Amino acid sequence: MKLKSKIAATLAVLALASTAHAAMITGTINMGTDSSVAGNGIVLANSAGVALTTGVAGATQVKQWVNPIVTSTSGDFTSIANGTAVSFATPWVFNPSTGYNPLWSVGGFTFNLSSSAFNFFGNTLSVIGTGKLNAVGFDETDGVWEFTTQGSAAQGVFSWSSSTTATSVPDGGTTVAMLGLSFLAVGGVSRLLRRK
Repeated sequence: MKLKSKIAATLAVLALASTAHAAMITGTINMGTDSSVAGNGIVLANSAGVALTTGVAGATQVKQWVNPIVTSTSGDFTSIANGTAVSFATPWVFNPSTGYNPLWSVGGFTFNLSSSAFNFFGNTLSVIGTGKLNAVGFDETDGVWEFTTQGSAAQGVFSWSSSTTATSVPDGGTTVAMLGLSFLAVGGVSRLLRRK
């Protein structure tokens, strides 16, 4: 009778193990501003915090975000409606690369910035990097992102794109299955020792 209950318990553990896996965040979220509203966008500044009035040359930080919103989503981010306000850390210093926890948050998702690298292409500033996305019900997920702007040439309009891909392989329940088999083996060994 005891052996039957141990086998039943082990089978239950194995059944649960087949459903255990990580819930990684997948999809993309894009942010920007409503360019039809005058004054929306960003204010770029130099290392002294002085706002730039022309171009992007010499920019080391975003001194101010003016009404940033979600512009499009896919995957797990689709619960966030286009036009939803985004909260960004202010200022955001990208030169030198500076971590922020979080850099932005919207709709229950937060993005913790790990590292960034920037480049100027004519009058366009591009910052790319990596970080971690978090949300209730999901495991922390590696994310890549890109931020671009033409600064005052585009009236401060910017775009932010963040995408995620599950980089760690879900466990598939192997660990729980091995634990269940170990308990079964320990039970068998203890029964053998009691008989001797």
